[in-house]
Amino acid sequence: MDFIALAALKASNGQYFFGSEQGLSAFTPGNSNTIEPNLIFSDLKISNKSVKSYEADESPLETSLLDLEKLDLTYNQNDLTFSFAALHYSNQKKNQYAHQLIGYDKSWVFDNKREVTYTNLDPWRIYIFCKRI
Repeated sequence: MDFIALAALKASNGQYFFGSEQGLSAFTPGNSNTIEPNLIFSDLKISNKSVKSYEADESPLETSLLDLEKLDLTYNQNDLTFSFAALHYSNQKKNQYAHQLIGYDKSWVFDNKREVTYTNLDPWRIYIFCKRI
């Protein structure tokens, strides 16, 4: 949206108004977005190779990364890197990330990182990766 030069006003209540060819836009500072962020997988690397770089017939994924619920890997695919992101841009610095690989981590890891690597995972074990914000 392109605003018109000098078509702005700060009201006595602190609210801002900006004029454009599409109409008037209002902005109230201090109002925060209280909607909880949607947390998604942004990448998954197996042995340091992104699943996004596999050819379709080689990919270990049976669905898109966004729809991934279960993943079966071979015994030698035991080095995994999970990357995830919050789809919330209002105040990104307040997003606090945590993760847990059930079957490996004893509890939630609150390191506020968006990427975590696990190496030498037991190939015969079932793991469940969880993420939260």
